[in-house]
Amino acid sequence: MSTGQSIGKRILKLKVRDLNGRGISSFRLVLRNFFVIIWPVEIIMCLINLQRRLGDILIGTEIAYDNTKSTFIAKKKILYFFHYCNDLMFSTFLFHILYTHP
Repeated sequence: MSTGQSIGKRILKLKVRDLNGRGISSFRLVLRNFFVIIWPVEIIMCLINLQRRLGDILIGTEIAYDNTKSTFIAKKKILYFFHYCNDLMFSTFLFHILYTHP
């Protein structure tokens, strides 16, 4: 079982979990992040659903606070914004590597 936390998620006190609140396997984390390859669709999904990415919807995961004491809605929206920015930067980097280098 994976902790579901990247470095950014640890700093922001977030984790990836399944919809029942349990941790997820490393395999499901890889599958969840696989959909970043189709980043234009991820951006559209981000605009439609601020709570979950395409990978989250298809794999059945969500981003949650690591400590349940923080429930401020404004803080939650800011953290989700940083999460999506992180995904966008990674997908841009991946696109650059895959399509600009022979």
